[in-house]
Amino acid sequence: MGTVTDIEDLVCRRMTQEMLDSVMYVERRAFEFGWKRSTFRNCLDLDFECWVFEVGSQRPVVTVAHAVLSVVVDAAELLNLTVDPSWQHHGLGRRLLRHLISRARILGATRITLEVRRSNYVAMSLYTSLGFEQVGVRKDYYQTRRAREDALVMLLETGV
Repeated sequence: MGTVTDIEDLVCRRMTQEMLDSVMYVERRAFEFGWKRSTFRNCLDLDFECWVFEVGSQRPVVTVAHAVLSVVVDAAELLNLTVDPSWQHHGLGRRLLRHLISRARILGATRITLEVRRSNYVAMSLYTSLGFEQVGVRKDYYQTRRAREDALVMLLETGV
């Protein structure tokens, strides 16, 4: 695995089917009940905004984060934003989220919604710091080992 000093080699790329092994590696490291490969494949097939952050100026590059954004007419939904646990707390999530907000604006989205686990205070802090506000709750939305967990629904008006 790379080191934080490799962040200067960070590159944002459109996700491809060929990247799914590395995307799944990050997804499994980050979440006990993460997305399935078929979900990512479907998002790619539907031409969603699927992005990865890779580190390394030489081969092999290492995928350290990925995200999926759906944009339909003037509404966007952040479906997935994942940073490899060994790369968290270095601003990668913020950089990737800013990229997605920019893409949503370019594509004409006037708002972006997302769901976040009620217990994920780090993610909620990131979203709030970039202007997202809580607008609702989805009861028992996320699977856990013991029970289901609520999702907070958050909204950002993009100002487009």
